[in-house]
Amino acid sequence: MAKGPFEGVRVLDMTQVLAGPYTGQLLGDLGADVIKIEPPGSGESSHKFGPYLNGESAYFLGFNRNKRSLTLNLKSEEGLKAFYKLLETADVVLENYRPSVPPRLKIDYETLKGIKPDIIYCSISGFGHGTTNQNRPAMDTNIQALSGAMSVIGAEGQPPFTMGFPVGDVGAAYAATAGIGAALYNREKTGEGRWIDISLLDVMVTLQAYIGQSYLVTGKEPGRLNSGHPTNTPVGAFKTSDGEYIQVQCVTQPLFAKLCGIIGEMVPEAAGLADDPRFATSADRLKNRPELMGLLADAIGKHTCKEWLDKAQDIVSICHVNSIGEALNESSLKERNMIVEMDHPVAGHYRTIGNPLKVGQDEVFKAPPTVGQHTSEILSSLGYTEEEIASLREAGAI
Repeated sequence: MAKGPFEGVRVLDMTQVLAGPYTGQLLGDLGADVIKIEPPGSGESSHKFGPYLNGESAYFLGFNRNKRSLTLNLKSEEGLKAFYKLLETADVVLENYRPSVPPRLKIDYETLKGIKPDIIYCSISGFGHGTTNQNRPAMDTNIQALSGAMSVIGAEGQPPFTMGFPVGDVGAAYAATAGIGAALYNREKTGEGRWIDISLLDVMVTLQAYIGQSYLVTGKEPGRLNSGHPTNTPVGAFKTSDGEYIQVQCVTQPLFAKLCGIIGEMVPEAAGLADDPRFATSADRLKNRPELMGLLADAIGKHTCKEWLDKAQDIVSICHVNSIGEALNESSLKERNMIVEMDHPVAGHYRTIGNPLKVGQDEVFKAPPTVGQHTSEILSSLGYTEEEIASLREAGAI
């Protein structure tokens, strides 16, 4: 079997909810030995998030596969001692506490660096360490609001909307994974550890991409984009004759010409769009956007979604506007092993979303652990005897 690129890397995952756990899952998917450290008893907070499958949180199941679970009370002397002992075997520590918390728990980078000088320590927080707002609570939708994302979603005159998907959390997980990979590569060359500081707000602002860059150059707010694009047209969702929607985007002159040709074949009365002087160039189309979008809406509304897709989707960039269920049944996802099945000791058999990082490894997916499932196994590997483990459990340290 082709091993994952992080084979042999041990990660101590002390995170909860989404951005941190998903980072740990990505590392586990890529071969790392990820030990999820949870509070004794209830475990991390997302165990309580519904919906549930036989009593197990679907939310937790979505972000914690390929991990082992160790319960430790880091506020107890014996629990912290066990953590420090485990640290000596680790390569990466992953946490997403508010910045004020790790120093209080004595698990901050400077403390852990003193125990394991080459440790790679990754922090994920809303605003980043060392900022004025570092200890403010920050959830994904708050970050969408602060980053400007909500200002471009929807149509003019509507209230602000979020994207629906937790893009700040998920984006932060990919940023953290990239940072950890870079730090591990650097350690191979220098022997040095590193502190990685990931901010959800930083990540969301980078996801503005060309929208943010356009503002920095022009000083102009793009406003609500609906299903369109600030500098390119035609781009938008068009209703077909059967009530479905297709998303169309033409970014080049040749693609626009091809789209017009297809429309002319299917709707003869709309032939000649490509030759209309109002739409001759990209600048002309932007200037006359309302007229162009109206003509396209009229033409596309004369045929069904399937008719348009059958005729055009292999030639120009158009697609059906999928529901979540439809999206998860896309053939490309199935062909790329992006919908996988596994068996959980409590939840039973279920489907979940796979690993998008295809780096040549044989993919192995192990079900998320139950709370503390591997506590005795991990402590035994550190040299604790059965009697010592029982004593820790009795004292509430595990």
